[in-house]
Amino acid sequence: MSLADIAALLPIIVIAAASVIVMIIIAFYRSHKLTVILTLSGLAVSFAMLLAEASLLSWLFEPQPVKEDAAKIGKEPPAR
Repeated sequence: MSLADIAALLPIIVIAAASVIVMIIIAFYRSHKLTVILTLSGLAVSFAMLLAEASLLSWLFEPQPVKEDAAKIGKEPPAR
């Protein structure tokens, strides 16, 4: 796994870590206000990471070259 792959997974890692942190905080200190603040801040950080890493995600969506032979599979060759 390359560094670019890890960077692409960073928003998901942030959400997972934020949810674990929120669960640990809830176990010791039950407060709806604190839970909402921690949850929304975790989502905001994850969204910010997604925007920051958008340039690294461009390699996932590069157009693939089209081979002409693949388009002719199952078709008869033209008559000469």
